[in-house]
Amino acid sequence: MRIRVIASLLSAAGVALAGTVVAAPPVQAVGKVIAVSGDLVAHGSVTPGTSNPARQLVSGRVRVVEDDDLTTATVTLGAVPGPADQAYLRLNIGQFSATGSCDPTAEYTTRIYGSLDAGWSRSGATYTLDSNSEWLVDDYNCAFAAVAGDLTSSPPTYDVLGGTLNPEYAQPALQVASVELLGKPKLKLVPGVWTKIDVEVRNTGTGVAGQVVVRGKGKGLKVKAGTVPYEVYPDSTGTAKLTVKLTRKRTAKLAIAVSSGVAQAATAVKVKPGRAPARLRAGKYRSKNGNVTFQVKGGRMVGFRIYAQTTCGGYPEFPTHTMTWYDMPTTKVSRAGIVDAVDRGELYTATLSGRAKGSKVKARFTYGGPDRCRASESFVARRVG
Repeated sequence: MRIRVIASLLSAAGVALAGTVVAAPPVQAVGKVIAVSGDLVAHGSVTPGTSNPARQLVSGRVRVVEDDDLTTATVTLGAVPGPADQAYLRLNIGQFSATGSCDPTAEYTTRIYGSLDAGWSRSGATYTLDSNSEWLVDDYNCAFAAVAGDLTSSPPTYDVLGGTLNPEYAQPALQVASVELLGKPKLKLVPGVWTKIDVEVRNTGTGVAGQVVVRGKGKGLKVKAGTVPYEVYPDSTGTAKLTVKLTRKRTAKLAIAVSSGVAQAATAVKVKPGRAPARLRAGKYRSKNGNVTFQVKGGRMVGFRIYAQTTCGGYPEFPTHTMTWYDMPTTKVSRAGIVDAVDRGELYTATLSGRAKGSKVKARFTYGGPDRCRASESFVARRVG
């Protein structure tokens, strides 16, 4: 690890921090810097300049979020101060100079006894800062706290504690939000039949999660990995399809692992065996209102068409609503009676999912495309000939 020497002077308001070694930030190749933070660990030349523990600095930590003009910190004294210990706590953030000193550009102050200044709170000997009172415009990489006799440029100084502010990089953090089969958490699979299940992944971190891969394994199971077909942004979700086959007629445990770079998550769910439904009969199918039509040939849905309400646009303008015809490519109905098809083009995605048995198909169609156009329609279609 590289080190950085705060050489000879860490100064603000006449306060000096001399001859101290502080860890520098590790090298980081990728990711957006969202904050800088660090511990205050290095005493200054006064080290400390008083025997009164209520005016001595024991520890500190500082975090700066420049985009929000937000500085947060905790600073702890050696003892709870009383009326006779009155002094000022002065917290500074700044930049290292060419000579290694920390040149401050923003300062936050408070009395250590009595009423505290805005942004500060206290619990015992620990002071907490949460303030956006300063306009933060610099690339901060150092900070120090001082206990001083006043707020002048050359105050009596009792103690100083400083350190390096290291960058915090935006990183994704993943969790498995849900595991479902056709929108339901119960996974009941027909043994010997490959079945797609939906694994919803949430990004709880601060960075974008790209190339999210979902894998699975388990005794009595065969599993094909899936990927989320788009980047998952912070505080949003993405869904990958995991293809699973139950190879026995007993309940199995499916272990699921999700990864995107160094971000990982895992969970486990039960997979139970189920009975195969009656095969979907060949013939023509139609919904009651005639908005859905298709044929079944050789266990496949052919010539699917649906007339659905389409909504386009939205805030800040009013959305528009029209009725539109959509179609889907030939879709296979699995032996488990499951319809699960995706038609993905360069600018649109359409899905068709549901269950089919005998002479009935109960499913849902969705569409998302250019100009924020979307459609979603549930239907029941029955054999009519």
